[in-house]
Amino acid sequence: MSEFLFSSIRVIVLSTILLFIPIISFAKDGDVEMRINLSAHVIDSSVANLKATEWTIYNTSTISSSEPNKADAIVTKKIEQFTGAIKSLSLPSGDYIIKAKYGHAVAVKIIKFNDEVAEKFLNIKMIFDLGSLKLSSTIGNSSTIIEDDVTYIVRDVETGKIIIETDDVSVNYYLNQGDYNITAKYKDISVTEAKVKIIANNQNETNFIHKVGQVNLNIDNIKNDIKDLVPTWRILGSKDRIDKEISSTENAEIQLPIGDYQLMIEWDNHVYTREFEMLPAQIIEFKIPKE
Repeated sequence: MSEFLFSSIRVIVLSTILLFIPIISFAKDGDVEMRINLSAHVIDSSVANLKATEWTIYNTSTISSSEPNKADAIVTKKIEQFTGAIKSLSLPSGDYIIKAKYGHAVAVKIIKFNDEVAEKFLNIKMIFDLGSLKLSSTIGNSSTIIEDDVTYIVRDVETGKIIIETDDVSVNYYLNQGDYNITAKYKDISVTEAKVKIIANNQNETNFIHKVGQVNLNIDNIKNDIKDLVPTWRILGSKDRIDKEISSTENAEIQLPIGDYQLMIEWDNHVYTREFEMLPAQIIEFKIPKE
């Protein structure tokens, strides 16, 4: 974020809905192409500071409908694609859409050239209204960041569209300013949600606290011929109808959401039962009692 943490400015950031995109009209001589200088910024400065900006330029044309009361068709064709903070190129007269993408933030402008008056240069600053998002997860009151087993889904509040789906907590994600819903899923057992507001030129660090604990099932102290017994462990939950069953001769570690549970262990002709409460970040160890 260090490359664009500056004071907030008024910018024009546009979604794929083009109704609110400003249209820039310029004129040129029919035989002279327009030279366009593009630059990407987070603030309206003289320095183009977003080198990873992905640019796409589309040419648009209108096909008139021959049928009454039927709207004309708009045809869009991609003509240029490149990456960089700045770019200079020439375009003939016509209508164009210029799209710039930095991370998951998008800015769009429409430009029109006609043949009435000669114009040779056009400078276009694409100014992004973006901030960054850093995601992380912990269990209970632990300060240890979970680096694996968490999946994040980021949705735009207004459209409901999924913007990001990731398990990488090492990345700064760049987004248009706005409101987002984030779902964090830990090992398919714990789902935590949050609403986050992204502010232009600011970094948002969002940590999810997963209310889960762990049960350690220890069979080391059962009799020596354990491999012939194959104990079965069942964990039943009064909340969310958790029902886990494991048959194994190995010790096991099981993560559970907070709540009330019953543990049932069966081996040979023996049954061991125990009720327990799981608290955030708690570790409970159960040992199969000796015969």
